[in-house]
Amino acid sequence: MFKCITVFGSGTAGRETPLYKTAYELGFLLGKANFTHVSGGYGGTMEAGAKGAFEAGAKTIGVIVQSWGPPNPYIKETHTMPDLFQRLKKLMELGDGYIALPGATGTLIELSMAWERVNKHIDHPKPIILLGDYWLPVVNLIKSEMCEPACGVNSKPGNIFGGFIWLARTPEETVSFLKNQNLS
Repeated sequence: MFKCITVFGSGTAGRETPLYKTAYELGFLLGKANFTHVSGGYGGTMEAGAKGAFEAGAKTIGVIVQSWGPPNPYIKETHTMPDLFQRLKKLMELGDGYIALPGATGTLIELSMAWERVNKHIDHPKPIILLGDYWLPVVNLIKSEMCEPACGVNSKPGNIFGGFIWLARTPEETVSFLKNQNLS
């Protein structure tokens, strides 16, 4: 079973938004399933997920940039990096699997980096789960431009790219999938 799940998402989602509530629920369910919640450590969905995991009794890790300020109050272990690129590298290293929530360019960078590291065999295969269909147009665009076998028809329900990118509709489905993985 995975130990650390790195969750990517928006730093600007307000506390009353459905996205914040989804991230909180995801964090809580990850925590109840004994996963460590890893995030960028700041506000929005990063705060919501860390809060949920913290309230479920799980370990929370935030990977922050030295000049960007302190992490949210639900982060119990902080990795302070000198710049964005070192932060991204640490988020990748810590994750045994990744979950991408809706977000903007920062989340896109994180999703792209995780995807490329697995796609280019820099990392052993780690699942990347898209929670909801927000990122599905991006995946479909990339698939339409690639001619590799990894883009072919997938035999497992929910797999949308190369045996390592998965689509889940709910936080429950996401955590259930992670609990059933046997990857090292």
